[in-house]
Amino acid sequence: MKLNHLKLKQKREDALLSQENMAYLLGINQSIYNRIENGKTKLKMEHVPHISKIFNAKPEEILKELTGCNFNNSITEHAENNQNIGIQINQDQLMADFLKEKQNTISLQQETIQ
Repeated sequence: MKLNHLKLKQKREDALLSQENMAYLLGINQSIYNRIENGKTKLKMEHVPHISKIFNAKPEEILKELTGCNFNNSITEHAENNQNIGIQINQDQLMADFLKEKQNTISLQQETIQ
């Protein structure tokens, strides 16, 4: 994920936290945190929930602020798409069952006529 490292640094400084404090709260070495904040090491997704707790925000809010991507909308859109696909599959199955039943009815009527 492409991280705006300056925003991460600014959030940390606004919260009056040192790199040592952030590293401790994330359970990583200060030098690793320094590399994350300076763009030399990628931020792992497993750290996002911890960062969100540190800044008292939702993980999707932190991701949006640090990456510019709106993950919450993406998740909602995917859920809606999956629901729509499920509805379409159910409708297709109902139509197939209906047509099969009608075909059986036609067959029975043809047998009765003969």
